[in-house]
Amino acid sequence: MKWETWDIDVSELSEVSGPLENGTKFNFVMKDSNIIAPCVLSNVKENESFTFSGQMLKGIAKFKGTVLLKPVPDDEKKHTNKGVTEIDYTFEMYGPLGGLMNYFKSKEIVGGTEKGLEKMIEISDNYSE
Repeated sequence: MKWETWDIDVSELSEVSGPLENGTKFNFVMKDSNIIAPCVLSNVKENESFTFSGQMLKGIAKFKGTVLLKPVPDDEKKHTNKGVTEIDYTFEMYGPLGGLMNYFKSKEIVGGTEKGLEKMIEISDNYSE
């Protein structure tokens, strides 16, 4: 899956150092600005989870996002509207400017995270069909 297909703020990834594994480094090229945000992957467990963390603006805005995939038990699938896998996506910003962005731009940050989750679910549903 290409990152930019589900993250509405990312135009592309650049300088990707490897596959989806611990320690892989890459840059987010942000859509609505000239910001390039260096990132690294951690907590990668195939078909289970990964965390991406990075910084912008020389480190005064830092961020961390985590994606967790949880298989939905067969008996739960029959009685709910859930798909094969439940996706949990969290995102946070911190650091001097990141904390201010969380406060003043929380609606946009939460909205972007929710939209990213919606797009992940949509892609997953289309993939499993």
